[in-house]
Amino acid sequence: MSKRRAGRAKARSARGITIGAAVVVVAAAAVAAALAVDFEEPGERSSGGPAPVEHLVQERPFRSVVTLDAQIRARQPHPVGPSDAREAEWSVADGARVAKGTVLGRHVPATGEKSLADMETELADARRERADRARLLDVDVDQAEENHRKATGEEKATAGSELVRTRLVAGQELEKLDVQISRLEAKVSAARGRTRTITAPAAGRFVLGTGGGAEVRPEGFETSAAVPPVLMYRLDTPQAARAAAVIKITGGPAEFSCTPVTYRGAEPGEGAGAAPYGGVGGSSTAEGAGTTGGAGATGGTGTTAGAGTTAGAGGAEDASGISASCAVPSSVRVYAGLVGTMAITVVDLPRATVLDASAIRLAAGEKGLVTVRTADGGTEDRTVVLGPTDGLAYVITEGLRPGETVLARSEEQR
Repeated sequence: MSKRRAGRAKARSARGITIGAAVVVVAAAAVAAALAVDFEEPGERSSGGPAPVEHLVQERPFRSVVTLDAQIRARQPHPVGPSDAREAEWSVADGARVAKGTVLGRHVPATGEKSLADMETELADARRERADRARLLDVDVDQAEENHRKATGEEKATAGSELVRTRLVAGQELEKLDVQISRLEAKVSAARGRTRTITAPAAGRFVLGTGGGAEVRPEGFETSAAVPPVLMYRLDTPQAARAAAVIKITGGPAEFSCTPVTYRGAEPGEGAGAAPYGGVGGSSTAEGAGTTGGAGATGGTGTTAGAGTTAGAGGAEDASGISASCAVPSSVRVYAGLVGTMAITVVDLPRATVLDASAIRLAAGEKGLVTVRTADGGTEDRTVVLGPTDGLAYVITEGLRPGETVLARSEEQR
């Protein structure tokens, strides 16, 4: 028994030596591989860096909502007509109630020191004068013709000469009056060409101002919110022209809708002198994404499903003077001075081709440049037509198909 045990022990010892040797060989190979990597020549090191970030072109619902801090106030009056009373001709009485679209009068730009009404009066007077003068001259001509008919002998020749002179004088005088009337008609026609009809922009009371201007004062309340100028790129679109807003009053009644949303002070153009956008702050809890901030804003939280933007108001008007407003329905009981939020649905598409904004470079106007991954693994640059945006993604109306892959902008392209 002892000899067999001794034999088995020797066998196990031999196997251990073999395994240990194998482990040493493997370890040595690993070290050699590591050393080979460490001492690899620079020219032999694999090139390339991190793989570029890729974005998939998606087909999905797209909703863009801008949420602004807002307040309730009495509906603001709408100035109508020119500030110069001499250029306005009103057809409604001061204090009259008017409906939206009611013709209030006409705006007649002044021509020199005379208004259109003065020129029309002068033209009518000139026509009457011409008619009266023509009747008197007809009497003179008739009398001269009668004298010529009754005259005899040498008086016949004298009466004939007087008849010719009377007719000539009458014709010359009427011709002068006709020239004067023609000039007045041309001036009146030119002034009428510059005339425009003034209509009521909203229902309310028509009130004449002491300085010559006029306004329509609507009844009821409105919700007003300051708009940071940068957000007008999203709000001032064909889709936003049909925008509706959802109003939520802090501590007030249930949220309600109001439409249409109108904008004051949002005149586009270069060199407008508007204050720059004041930065980004706050946080977002929107399902999708949200952005907060604004010029002079206190920030806020976007909670709208989809992509939302919340901008602080700090008052009814932004430093740039741009504001959004909509009338509070008469069925909702509110008080001036209440505060809350105005969530403006800029666009709501049930299906759209959507691409992350970080994949678009060299955007100019309604077009942008993207780098598309091709089927063979290469890339190609492609121009796309941009639709609405929520600040984080764009609707692509032309140039891409759902399912295609687009590379994000590199650091050099940002």
